[in-house]
Amino acid sequence: MNNPSKETNSPNASESTLLDHLEELRGRVIKIFLAILIISGVTLIFGIRRIDIEGIWIYIPFPNPYDSIAAFVLTRLSEDVLPDSVELIQTAPGQALLGVIYVGLFLGLVLGMPVILYQVISFVGPGLYENERKSILRILIPAVTLFFIGGIFSYISVVPFAIRFLYTFGIELGFVTFITSVDLISFVLLFFLAFGIAFQTPVIMWLCTIVGIVDAPYWRENIHYAFVGMVFLGAALTPDGSGITMWFVTLPMFGLYVLGYLIIRARNPTSQRVTS
Repeated sequence: MNNPSKETNSPNASESTLLDHLEELRGRVIKIFLAILIISGVTLIFGIRRIDIEGIWIYIPFPNPYDSIAAFVLTRLSEDVLPDSVELIQTAPGQALLGVIYVGLFLGLVLGMPVILYQVISFVGPGLYENERKSILRILIPAVTLFFIGGIFSYISVVPFAIRFLYTFGIELGFVTFITSVDLISFVLLFFLAFGIAFQTPVIMWLCTIVGIVDAPYWRENIHYAFVGMVFLGAALTPDGSGITMWFVTLPMFGLYVLGYLIIRARNPTSQRVTS
């Protein structure tokens, strides 16, 4: 009669389990990639057309690569963040098209976030205890919300200030001020992602505490080290290198750090893994 424990712990069983996990991971990555690709393709091919039906305006998707959703977003972006003294130009064939593609991929990533989160949770969920799964699901909405709040904050406040400051400096030195679509998109997206990540600070703190990596007093005892680390992180995340915009990352991150600690102290989450 075979011993089940020996079969389970045998090298072949372990190898089979690992291969199963890798196969599942590959399938979920493919689904995420396809979701982003399909959504990006829609934003790059379709525009929005307004139709008047008996006095009622109806907006429908309509194939128009030259006036697509991604192209509209790029045009609107340049109007929102560029000062009047800076012109958007194309210095090489296909550069404008590449800028629109960047926007389309970003929209695919953002609009495909529900699919991405579902696939990630479905993959890691079976390896967690019940209380840990509930904790992750409980912070999912706040995490996504904080990410977009950080990105929108950078788009509304930081990016226009950074561009205005840097180009004004160039104008004072006598430079002619232009920017390509690719450079503009790269600049804006880097700030968007930097602030989206920075605003995850309370979520990361909560996760580290709830799974027992650190306890609640740890965050108060190491607050000065955290601030220094945030200064360096702010400098690394901001792409302009001016030394000014990094404080727009550091200070909100530090405020969120304090908020995260206060929430953790108030809720007093257990630092031990508890099985249900």
